[in-house]
Amino acid sequence: MKSKLTLELDGIIDNKLKNDEKLNSIEKRILEIFPTNIWNINIENNMEVFMEVDFRKFLFSVSEHTNKDVECLSVFDFYALIDHIKEKYPDGRGNSKI
Repeated sequence: MKSKLTLELDGIIDNKLKNDEKLNSIEKRILEIFPTNIWNINIENNMEVFMEVDFRKFLFSVSEHTNKDVECLSVFDFYALIDHIKEKYPDGRGNSKI
């Protein structure tokens, strides 16, 4: 059984519905399905801090397995180190899985 939203969208595709308000209502409902990410660093649980913290955790994980200064790595060195760690610990025996 098709959902009401799917039937309404099918009607728009088939040019049966031309009401802009109806389309706006459907668009609003679709956008409300998935909450947006908050990028304001002054708001708790914002995506920018989440990504920065996770990136730093990842750098710490890489540095645990190498003697390289992760702050001075080139992009190529960084990805080569990741591949090296994956090859060295294929079964995830390292301190943390990558």
